[in-house]
Amino acid sequence: MDRLNGTMMKDRQGLEITTSSHETVALLDHFVGQVLSYGQESDCLCKKSDMIGDEEVLLHALIAICCLGAENKNPKYDACSKSSYHIQKAKAYQHKATKRERMYVSVCEELKRSNKEEAARIYEEIVDLFPRDILAAKLAQEQYFNMGESENLRRVGKKCFQSNQDVHFSYGMYAFGLAETNSLEEAERLALQGTDMAPFKKDPWCHHAVAHCMELTGRLDEGIRFMESMAPTWNECGSFMYSHNWWHTSLFYLDRDASDIVLDIYDKHIWLKAKESAQEQIGATALLWRLDLRKIPVASHWDDVSDYIVPHIKEHIQPFLDLHYIYALAKSGKDERVKEMLDSLNSSALYQKNQSEVTRYMAEAFVLYARGDWESSYKQLAPIYDRTKEIGGSQAQRDVFEQTYIDILLQTRRYDRVKGLLEDRVSRRPNTPYLYRNLHTVYSHLGMTEEAQHADTKSKELERFYRQTLPTITKEIRGCTCHQRQPEQLQ
Repeated sequence: MDRLNGTMMKDRQGLEITTSSHETVALLDHFVGQVLSYGQESDCLCKKSDMIGDEEVLLHALIAICCLGAENKNPKYDACSKSSYHIQKAKAYQHKATKRERMYVSVCEELKRSNKEEAARIYEEIVDLFPRDILAAKLAQEQYFNMGESENLRRVGKKCFQSNQDVHFSYGMYAFGLAETNSLEEAERLALQGTDMAPFKKDPWCHHAVAHCMELTGRLDEGIRFMESMAPTWNECGSFMYSHNWWHTSLFYLDRDASDIVLDIYDKHIWLKAKESAQEQIGATALLWRLDLRKIPVASHWDDVSDYIVPHIKEHIQPFLDLHYIYALAKSGKDERVKEMLDSLNSSALYQKNQSEVTRYMAEAFVLYARGDWESSYKQLAPIYDRTKEIGGSQAQRDVFEQTYIDILLQTRRYDRVKGLLEDRVSRRPNTPYLYRNLHTVYSHLGMTEEAQHADTKSKELERFYRQTLPTITKEIRGCTCHQRQPEQLQ
């Protein structure tokens, strides 16, 4: 037993904590549960930071981690100073702490130095030494996700799952890693199993993994039915998970050509309550971007989104965020802010060396694209297109980069180059009319008459089918006793 000078208690997972306070254990259990369930009170530690005793090493370390991981800098307080205060508190008493708690303090110090690779390594070491620590696995996955390291994401998920098959959260975590490494069948099976294990099926991360699997295989109606049936359980989620699962739901409708429903979801569930949140800003931008690619008019929406983005253009929290920020700024015509952000991106090494380089190239390419300079955008993006995974984000999120590159190739009439990309997408997503319409254009320009006719026929068959069946699907959804959209319940 790892005892030094402190009194030991155990949390819900049977992990030792240096404390003699039942209230501390209860607060920690609540925090972990809220993080894993994406609850509305995942900030409970930060809100009670002034009430936490000096010797609560783990709680101080976790508060510091929350401050350092914030995806928007809160103007009400200096997150860096607050994290330093709690790191100092944790270090002052870590001589009384367990090895696991001291490792969390080490994570804080690495994050403070922006050494995310080492922070991820320590998190994973915690998982190796203390397999029941699901929080460490979740935080490790988050770091690997943001660094675009899907194999590591999967590996940590597997380790966690192997030791925690009695906990439904571990199913969604492993399933997401499997989905990001294209083991879609196994990922979906585990995510559905985790959903069934969860009380009242309330595991939004499992739902999220199922959405990835269905979206990546083009199962549009199945995805709509599943996600809409789970939607009532998201009312208890924090704003990110609530809006993000609705964002995934909207992608099924988008590929079904149901743009009116997509815009309705945007207004009611994505860009509504938490506009100051980075994740809401990214979700809104990502959906408008995809609508823009389909030539659906969304110009009136860009100013509202970009106004919330402007205060954060020099924060550079993650490359993935930066690319969405700068696209929104460019689409809203905020040229001075675009220049300011590009200058900031070019001024120093903000991320890992590989991420900094790719981010700069992609940012400039997307600004040019947003302004309609297709040829210059192509020249900027083509040399680094195969490296977009380094930016971070999921396959579904990064898919907008591929869609943009395809549109650039179409706009610059590089039909021979875009042909293979479109054919590959159709093989993976065979039920999307939009793809067949683009293939019809490509085949026609390449003189492939028979193939062009087939693509045109297929697109029209799907369009007709989706028009005819949409009323049936919406009737089914409205008739579902558990389906009640209640965004006003968000806090």
